[in-house]
Amino acid sequence: MASFKLKFRPSTAEGKPGTLYFQVTHRRSTRTVYTDYRITPEEWDERTSFIRIIGTPERQAELQLIVSKIRWDCKRLAAFITEREQAMLEYTADDIVSAFRLLPPCQTWFGFIHGMTAKKLRIGRLGTAKTYRDALSSFSQFRDGEDMTVDAELTTDKNIFRHVFTGFAKTAKRAIPLSSLRAIRLLRLPEDSAVAFARDLFMLSVYLQGISFVDLAYLRKDDIRNGQLHYSRKKTGQELAVSWEPAMQDIVDNYAHLTKDSPYLLPIITKADGTERRQYERMEHKVNYYLKKIGTMVGLQASLTTYTGRHT
Repeated sequence: MASFKLKFRPSTAEGKPGTLYFQVTHRRSTRTVYTDYRITPEEWDERTSFIRIIGTPERQAELQLIVSKIRWDCKRLAAFITEREQAMLEYTADDIVSAFRLLPPCQTWFGFIHGMTAKKLRIGRLGTAKTYRDALSSFSQFRDGEDMTVDAELTTDKNIFRHVFTGFAKTAKRAIPLSSLRAIRLLRLPEDSAVAFARDLFMLSVYLQGISFVDLAYLRKDDIRNGQLHYSRKKTGQELAVSWEPAMQDIVDNYAHLTKDSPYLLPIITKADGTERRQYERMEHKVNYYLKKIGTMVGLQASLTTYTGRHT
């Protein structure tokens, strides 16, 4: 029975990405199928003979897209071989290569979402990219990791959601009253604790007119100029300026010992190593965990989150 392996050929030009290819073997005959996928030597794991997902979030999204395409190619190669084996048809390694090259390009659902994620990251739409990643993760679990083909814009409109409400429902208000905000601010919490840090970030979000957590995470010390905080929204690129008040400075001063060697205003992103997005996402998850506890402490019925601070 024929077999195939994914291989990597480094570029002969220094600093250039190499090429991924399939090595097809059948009856002691070996053939090569080159692909259009390019990766660097650091992105190739020699031990597992597969791609390593490393680098910036944008590059990781691009590598995930390549992985999705490679897995689909493997599936098609395996299907071709299995079909001929089961039918007991004679075939050669050249037949496999020829059949693979004749296959029309076919977009898969996983590949489509990976591509959209990479696109959103390239244009700075970090929140939308995260939404795509989370949706893909859930759908992949639902499918037990099994990808499916997508023919973009080639289906007829069957109006499958005609009995489902797909309009804009009125969003429940997430803002909390001033009395609850005061109660949160006056809570006696252990100094230097994770729960106190969550409360302080929540209050700072409110003081800064509902700044988003991602924008809070990326605030830099030199963003404060002439009594104002100047920053650009990650989601829209909009330039904003907010008066910098003593209450804000008090919170920042509480954590100055953790940011003395950092360009960032707050100890949310602590390492400049290409994992900045993962750092702030992990911190947001942690902060939301403790905010829920704080909400219970002050008797809130609804869940307290960083979004509550934005709405408030």
